[in-house]
Amino acid sequence: MKNSLQLFVVLVFSTLLLGSCDKFLNNSIKNITPIEHLHFDAGSSMKIKATFEDKAGLTSFRVRIGNRNGTNSSSFPWEVTENISGESYTFESTPQIPNDIQGTFYIIFEITNAEGGTSERFHEFHIDN
Repeated sequence: MKNSLQLFVVLVFSTLLLGSCDKFLNNSIKNITPIEHLHFDAGSSMKIKATFEDKAGLTSFRVRIGNRNGTNSSSFPWEVTENISGESYTFESTPQIPNDIQGTFYIIFEITNAEGGTSERFHEFHIDN
């Protein structure tokens, strides 16, 4: 009985702790452009914009093009990584889309805060050829 109570207490504490981490993970990357699921023509450019926020302070970000599994795209090799500071940062970039590609891609946003917490968000878009 004592072991079951200890396990229950550990599970409840872990759930509460992880639940509070999820709040950082879900609310720290905002105001993303382009609108998700938007279609772009191959050979055109697309403006990417997002706001990163965290009250503990931000230390770095990485924004890249990849697939659903988070692997970088070999047909659209684009990535920006930077060390930053402050509680808020607005990211803006306008990558050129290669001429000979099509399909579904993801803008992958990754940020790290001053406490070592990380947040990742996948934002889907499509390229037509």
